Amino acid sequence: MMKRSAYLINTARGAHVDEAALIEALKSGIIAGAALDVYEHEPQISEGLLKLPNVVLSPHTGTGTWEGRIAMCECVTDNILAFIDNQPNKMNIVL
Repeated sequence: MMKRSAYLINTARGAHVDEAALIEALKSGIIAGAALDVYEHEPQISEGLLKLPNVVLSPHTGTGTWEGRIAMCECVTDNILAFIDNQPNKMNIVL
């Protein structure tokens, strides 16, 4: 349903994208390209994706900043303290 000029970008979860179908769509020009930092069968990356010139691949590093890591640590700490106090988990990460 995407335009031929569209690029698929997946930074969420690898299982959201059928990589075999994506490879075929990229090879046949159904879509223009893709950028992925998560993969259907992590840590393996489909061989077909590695060979395509219209694909950008990166490791899943969206939270790889000082601010992101600090926020993750604060969330873990908040949830440990909530658990000790018999309170519900707090989902307070904002990246």
